[in-house]
Amino acid sequence: MQTTKEKIQDLLRQGECEVVFTKANGDEREMVCTLHTDYLPEFDEDAAKGNNNETEDVVTVWDVEADGWRRFRIDSIVSGPVLIS
Repeated sequence: MQTTKEKIQDLLRQGECEVVFTKANGDEREMVCTLHTDYLPEFDEDAAKGNNNETEDVVTVWDVEADGWRRFRIDSIVSGPVLIS
């Protein structure tokens, strides 16, 4: 049985998704993100070292609009992720 995190990651691997979540400071944020290989940068060993604190409650994604890696907590999701392309 898949976890919630695995379900979210599977959807993100299909293409661009929109997710709305509440940031740690209380602001609401809309993000277009993905884990589809066509969008991801080449592997960067230094950047990968920064992902060592991810937990089952956190999803790391590629922010398509900001062109960078971002994270959000699963329990902070207001809506989505919804596949948009």
